[in-house]
Parts: sequence; structure tokens; C-alpha cells
Amino acid sequence: MKAAIPKKVLEAYNIVFKDGFDHWVKRWRQHRRLGTYPQGFIGEISSIRDKILFLANMQVAIMDLYFDGDSKLERRAFEDFGQGVLFDSKHWRDRSDHIHKMDIVGPDKNHPRGYHRWHVFIQAAALLGADSNRWLNDESNTYVLAQSSFDLTDLPYACTNLRAVCQ
Repeated sequence: MKAAIPKKVLEAYNIVFKDGFDHWVKRWRQHRRLGTYPQGFIGEISSIRDKILFLANMQVAIMDLYFDGDSKLERRAFEDFGQGVLFDSKHWRDRSDHIHKMDIVGPDKNHPRGYHRWHVFIQAAALLGADSNRWLNDESNTYVLAQSSFDLTDLPYACTNLRAVCQ
């Protein structure tokens, strides 16, 4: 059984994404389009700086817990996630699908938009003072882009049986 998500994490998450998961992606894109990036974007996200940095630090702590600074192992895990080859019999989202992968939801069922959301979150965290060596130079952002390219070229199948050929 998975542990409950800590209350502080849920609170931060609800504040950062109170306007929906795609709000900051749309704002980021608009600032890029208008030439007001990064300063205009920083101005918008500054009011939630502490929450973004808290969530970023929690993500790093979780990655460090499992990968212990081994960047090759971390990269492999992200690649496997992107390819949809990680079987998880305790996957908590949907009992009919035990492949741990980026969820594909919303109006465009063939496009895992979570990668775009995560990319913008990483950019926001780095702009607000998170360890940019970790988030930008340590390949974390590259992992997100690599996963996205895997998913966009060969979407992972749903699977409920470890021994089955999932398709």
C-alpha cells in the first residue's frame, strides 16, 4: 500500500495548480511568444515561489532516495518510464493498467501533455532559485524531453499482466 501524500505536498500542489494543470504552460508559451520571457514569466510565478521550490525540493529528495546520485541509473529509469516498460502491480492510478507511464488524458488522447507541464515546472523552479545545476545541467530536463519523444513516437500500451505481451 502506498503511503498517503503528505498534507504539505497536497497544499502546495493545490496552490501551484489552482488554475489547472495547463495554466502555467499557457502562460509560459505566451511569454515566449511575446518576447517577455523570462522576466514576465518570473513576475507571474513569484507569488508562488515558495510552493514551487518546495515541490521541486521534494522531487529531488525522492529521486535521491531511489537513485542516490547515480545519474546513469536515474537516466535509465526516465528512459524506461518514457518507453512504458515499467510494470507496477501496485500502480495506484488505475487498476486496469499496471504500466507506469505518463498519463494521457484530456481532449487529445494521443498526446501525453504531462511532459510539457513538467518542462515548464522545471523552468519555473530553476528561474526561482532551485539548483539549476540539478534541474537544467544535470540532464533532468533532458530526461523529460527524451521521455516525451519516446511517448510521441510509440505510445505505451495498457497492461495488467506481468507475463503477458501487452498491446
